[in-house]
Amino acid sequence: MADEESEKKFEALMETQINAEARANRMEETIALALQLMRKSDDKIDILADFQAGAEARISRLEEAFAMLVQLARIADERIDTTDEKVEALNEKFDAMMEAHKNTEERLNAFIAVLERYMAERRNGKSQE
Repeated sequence: MADEESEKKFEALMETQINAEARANRMEETIALALQLMRKSDDKIDILADFQAGAEARISRLEEAFAMLVQLARIADERIDTTDEKVEALNEKFDAMMEAHKNTEERLNAFIAVLERYMAERRNGKSQE
């Protein structure tokens, strides 16, 4: 019976050893899988870091382009203001020139009227002599 009991203990010990080895194998497989997933995660993180660096460079270029557009808009606005001022000054000069033209035309018409009267009087005076 001692042999039987020893054999049972041996079998139980062997079964425990087999179970321990199976658990150890499963743990090794789990660790290997975890390491593989970590490597994949690291690769994905590297890809994302590269993508982020590219995105940051593009954002930087967009910020510079936006700043340039704002500057161009300010310059255009200043030029429009200057052009408006020049157009306003030209309009004032044109109005003054039109007034001067009107005065000149009135004076010319008056001169022509005086000249026509003078000539009419001379003709009338010569024809009566």
